[in-house]
Amino acid sequence: MIHLKPEEIIEYFVNKESEFSEKLRRRIQLEGSEIDDTTFIDMLAVRIQLKDCKEKGWVLDGFP
Repeated sequence: MIHLKPEEIIEYFVNKESEFSEKLRRRIQLEGSEIDDTTFIDMLAVRIQLKDCKEKGWVLDGFP
């Protein structure tokens, strides 16, 4: 199984090149804002659709 942690999921999206990632970087780095639960759940939904999670399954650690 793939062990998913919120920090790693956020880091994955921050490091991508996309409009969403640019907004996320700006929000975290410049504004000092935290990621709200709705945004995180959207990122999680995308992450669990990636090949490794689909093939091996996944477990989420550190998120209520």
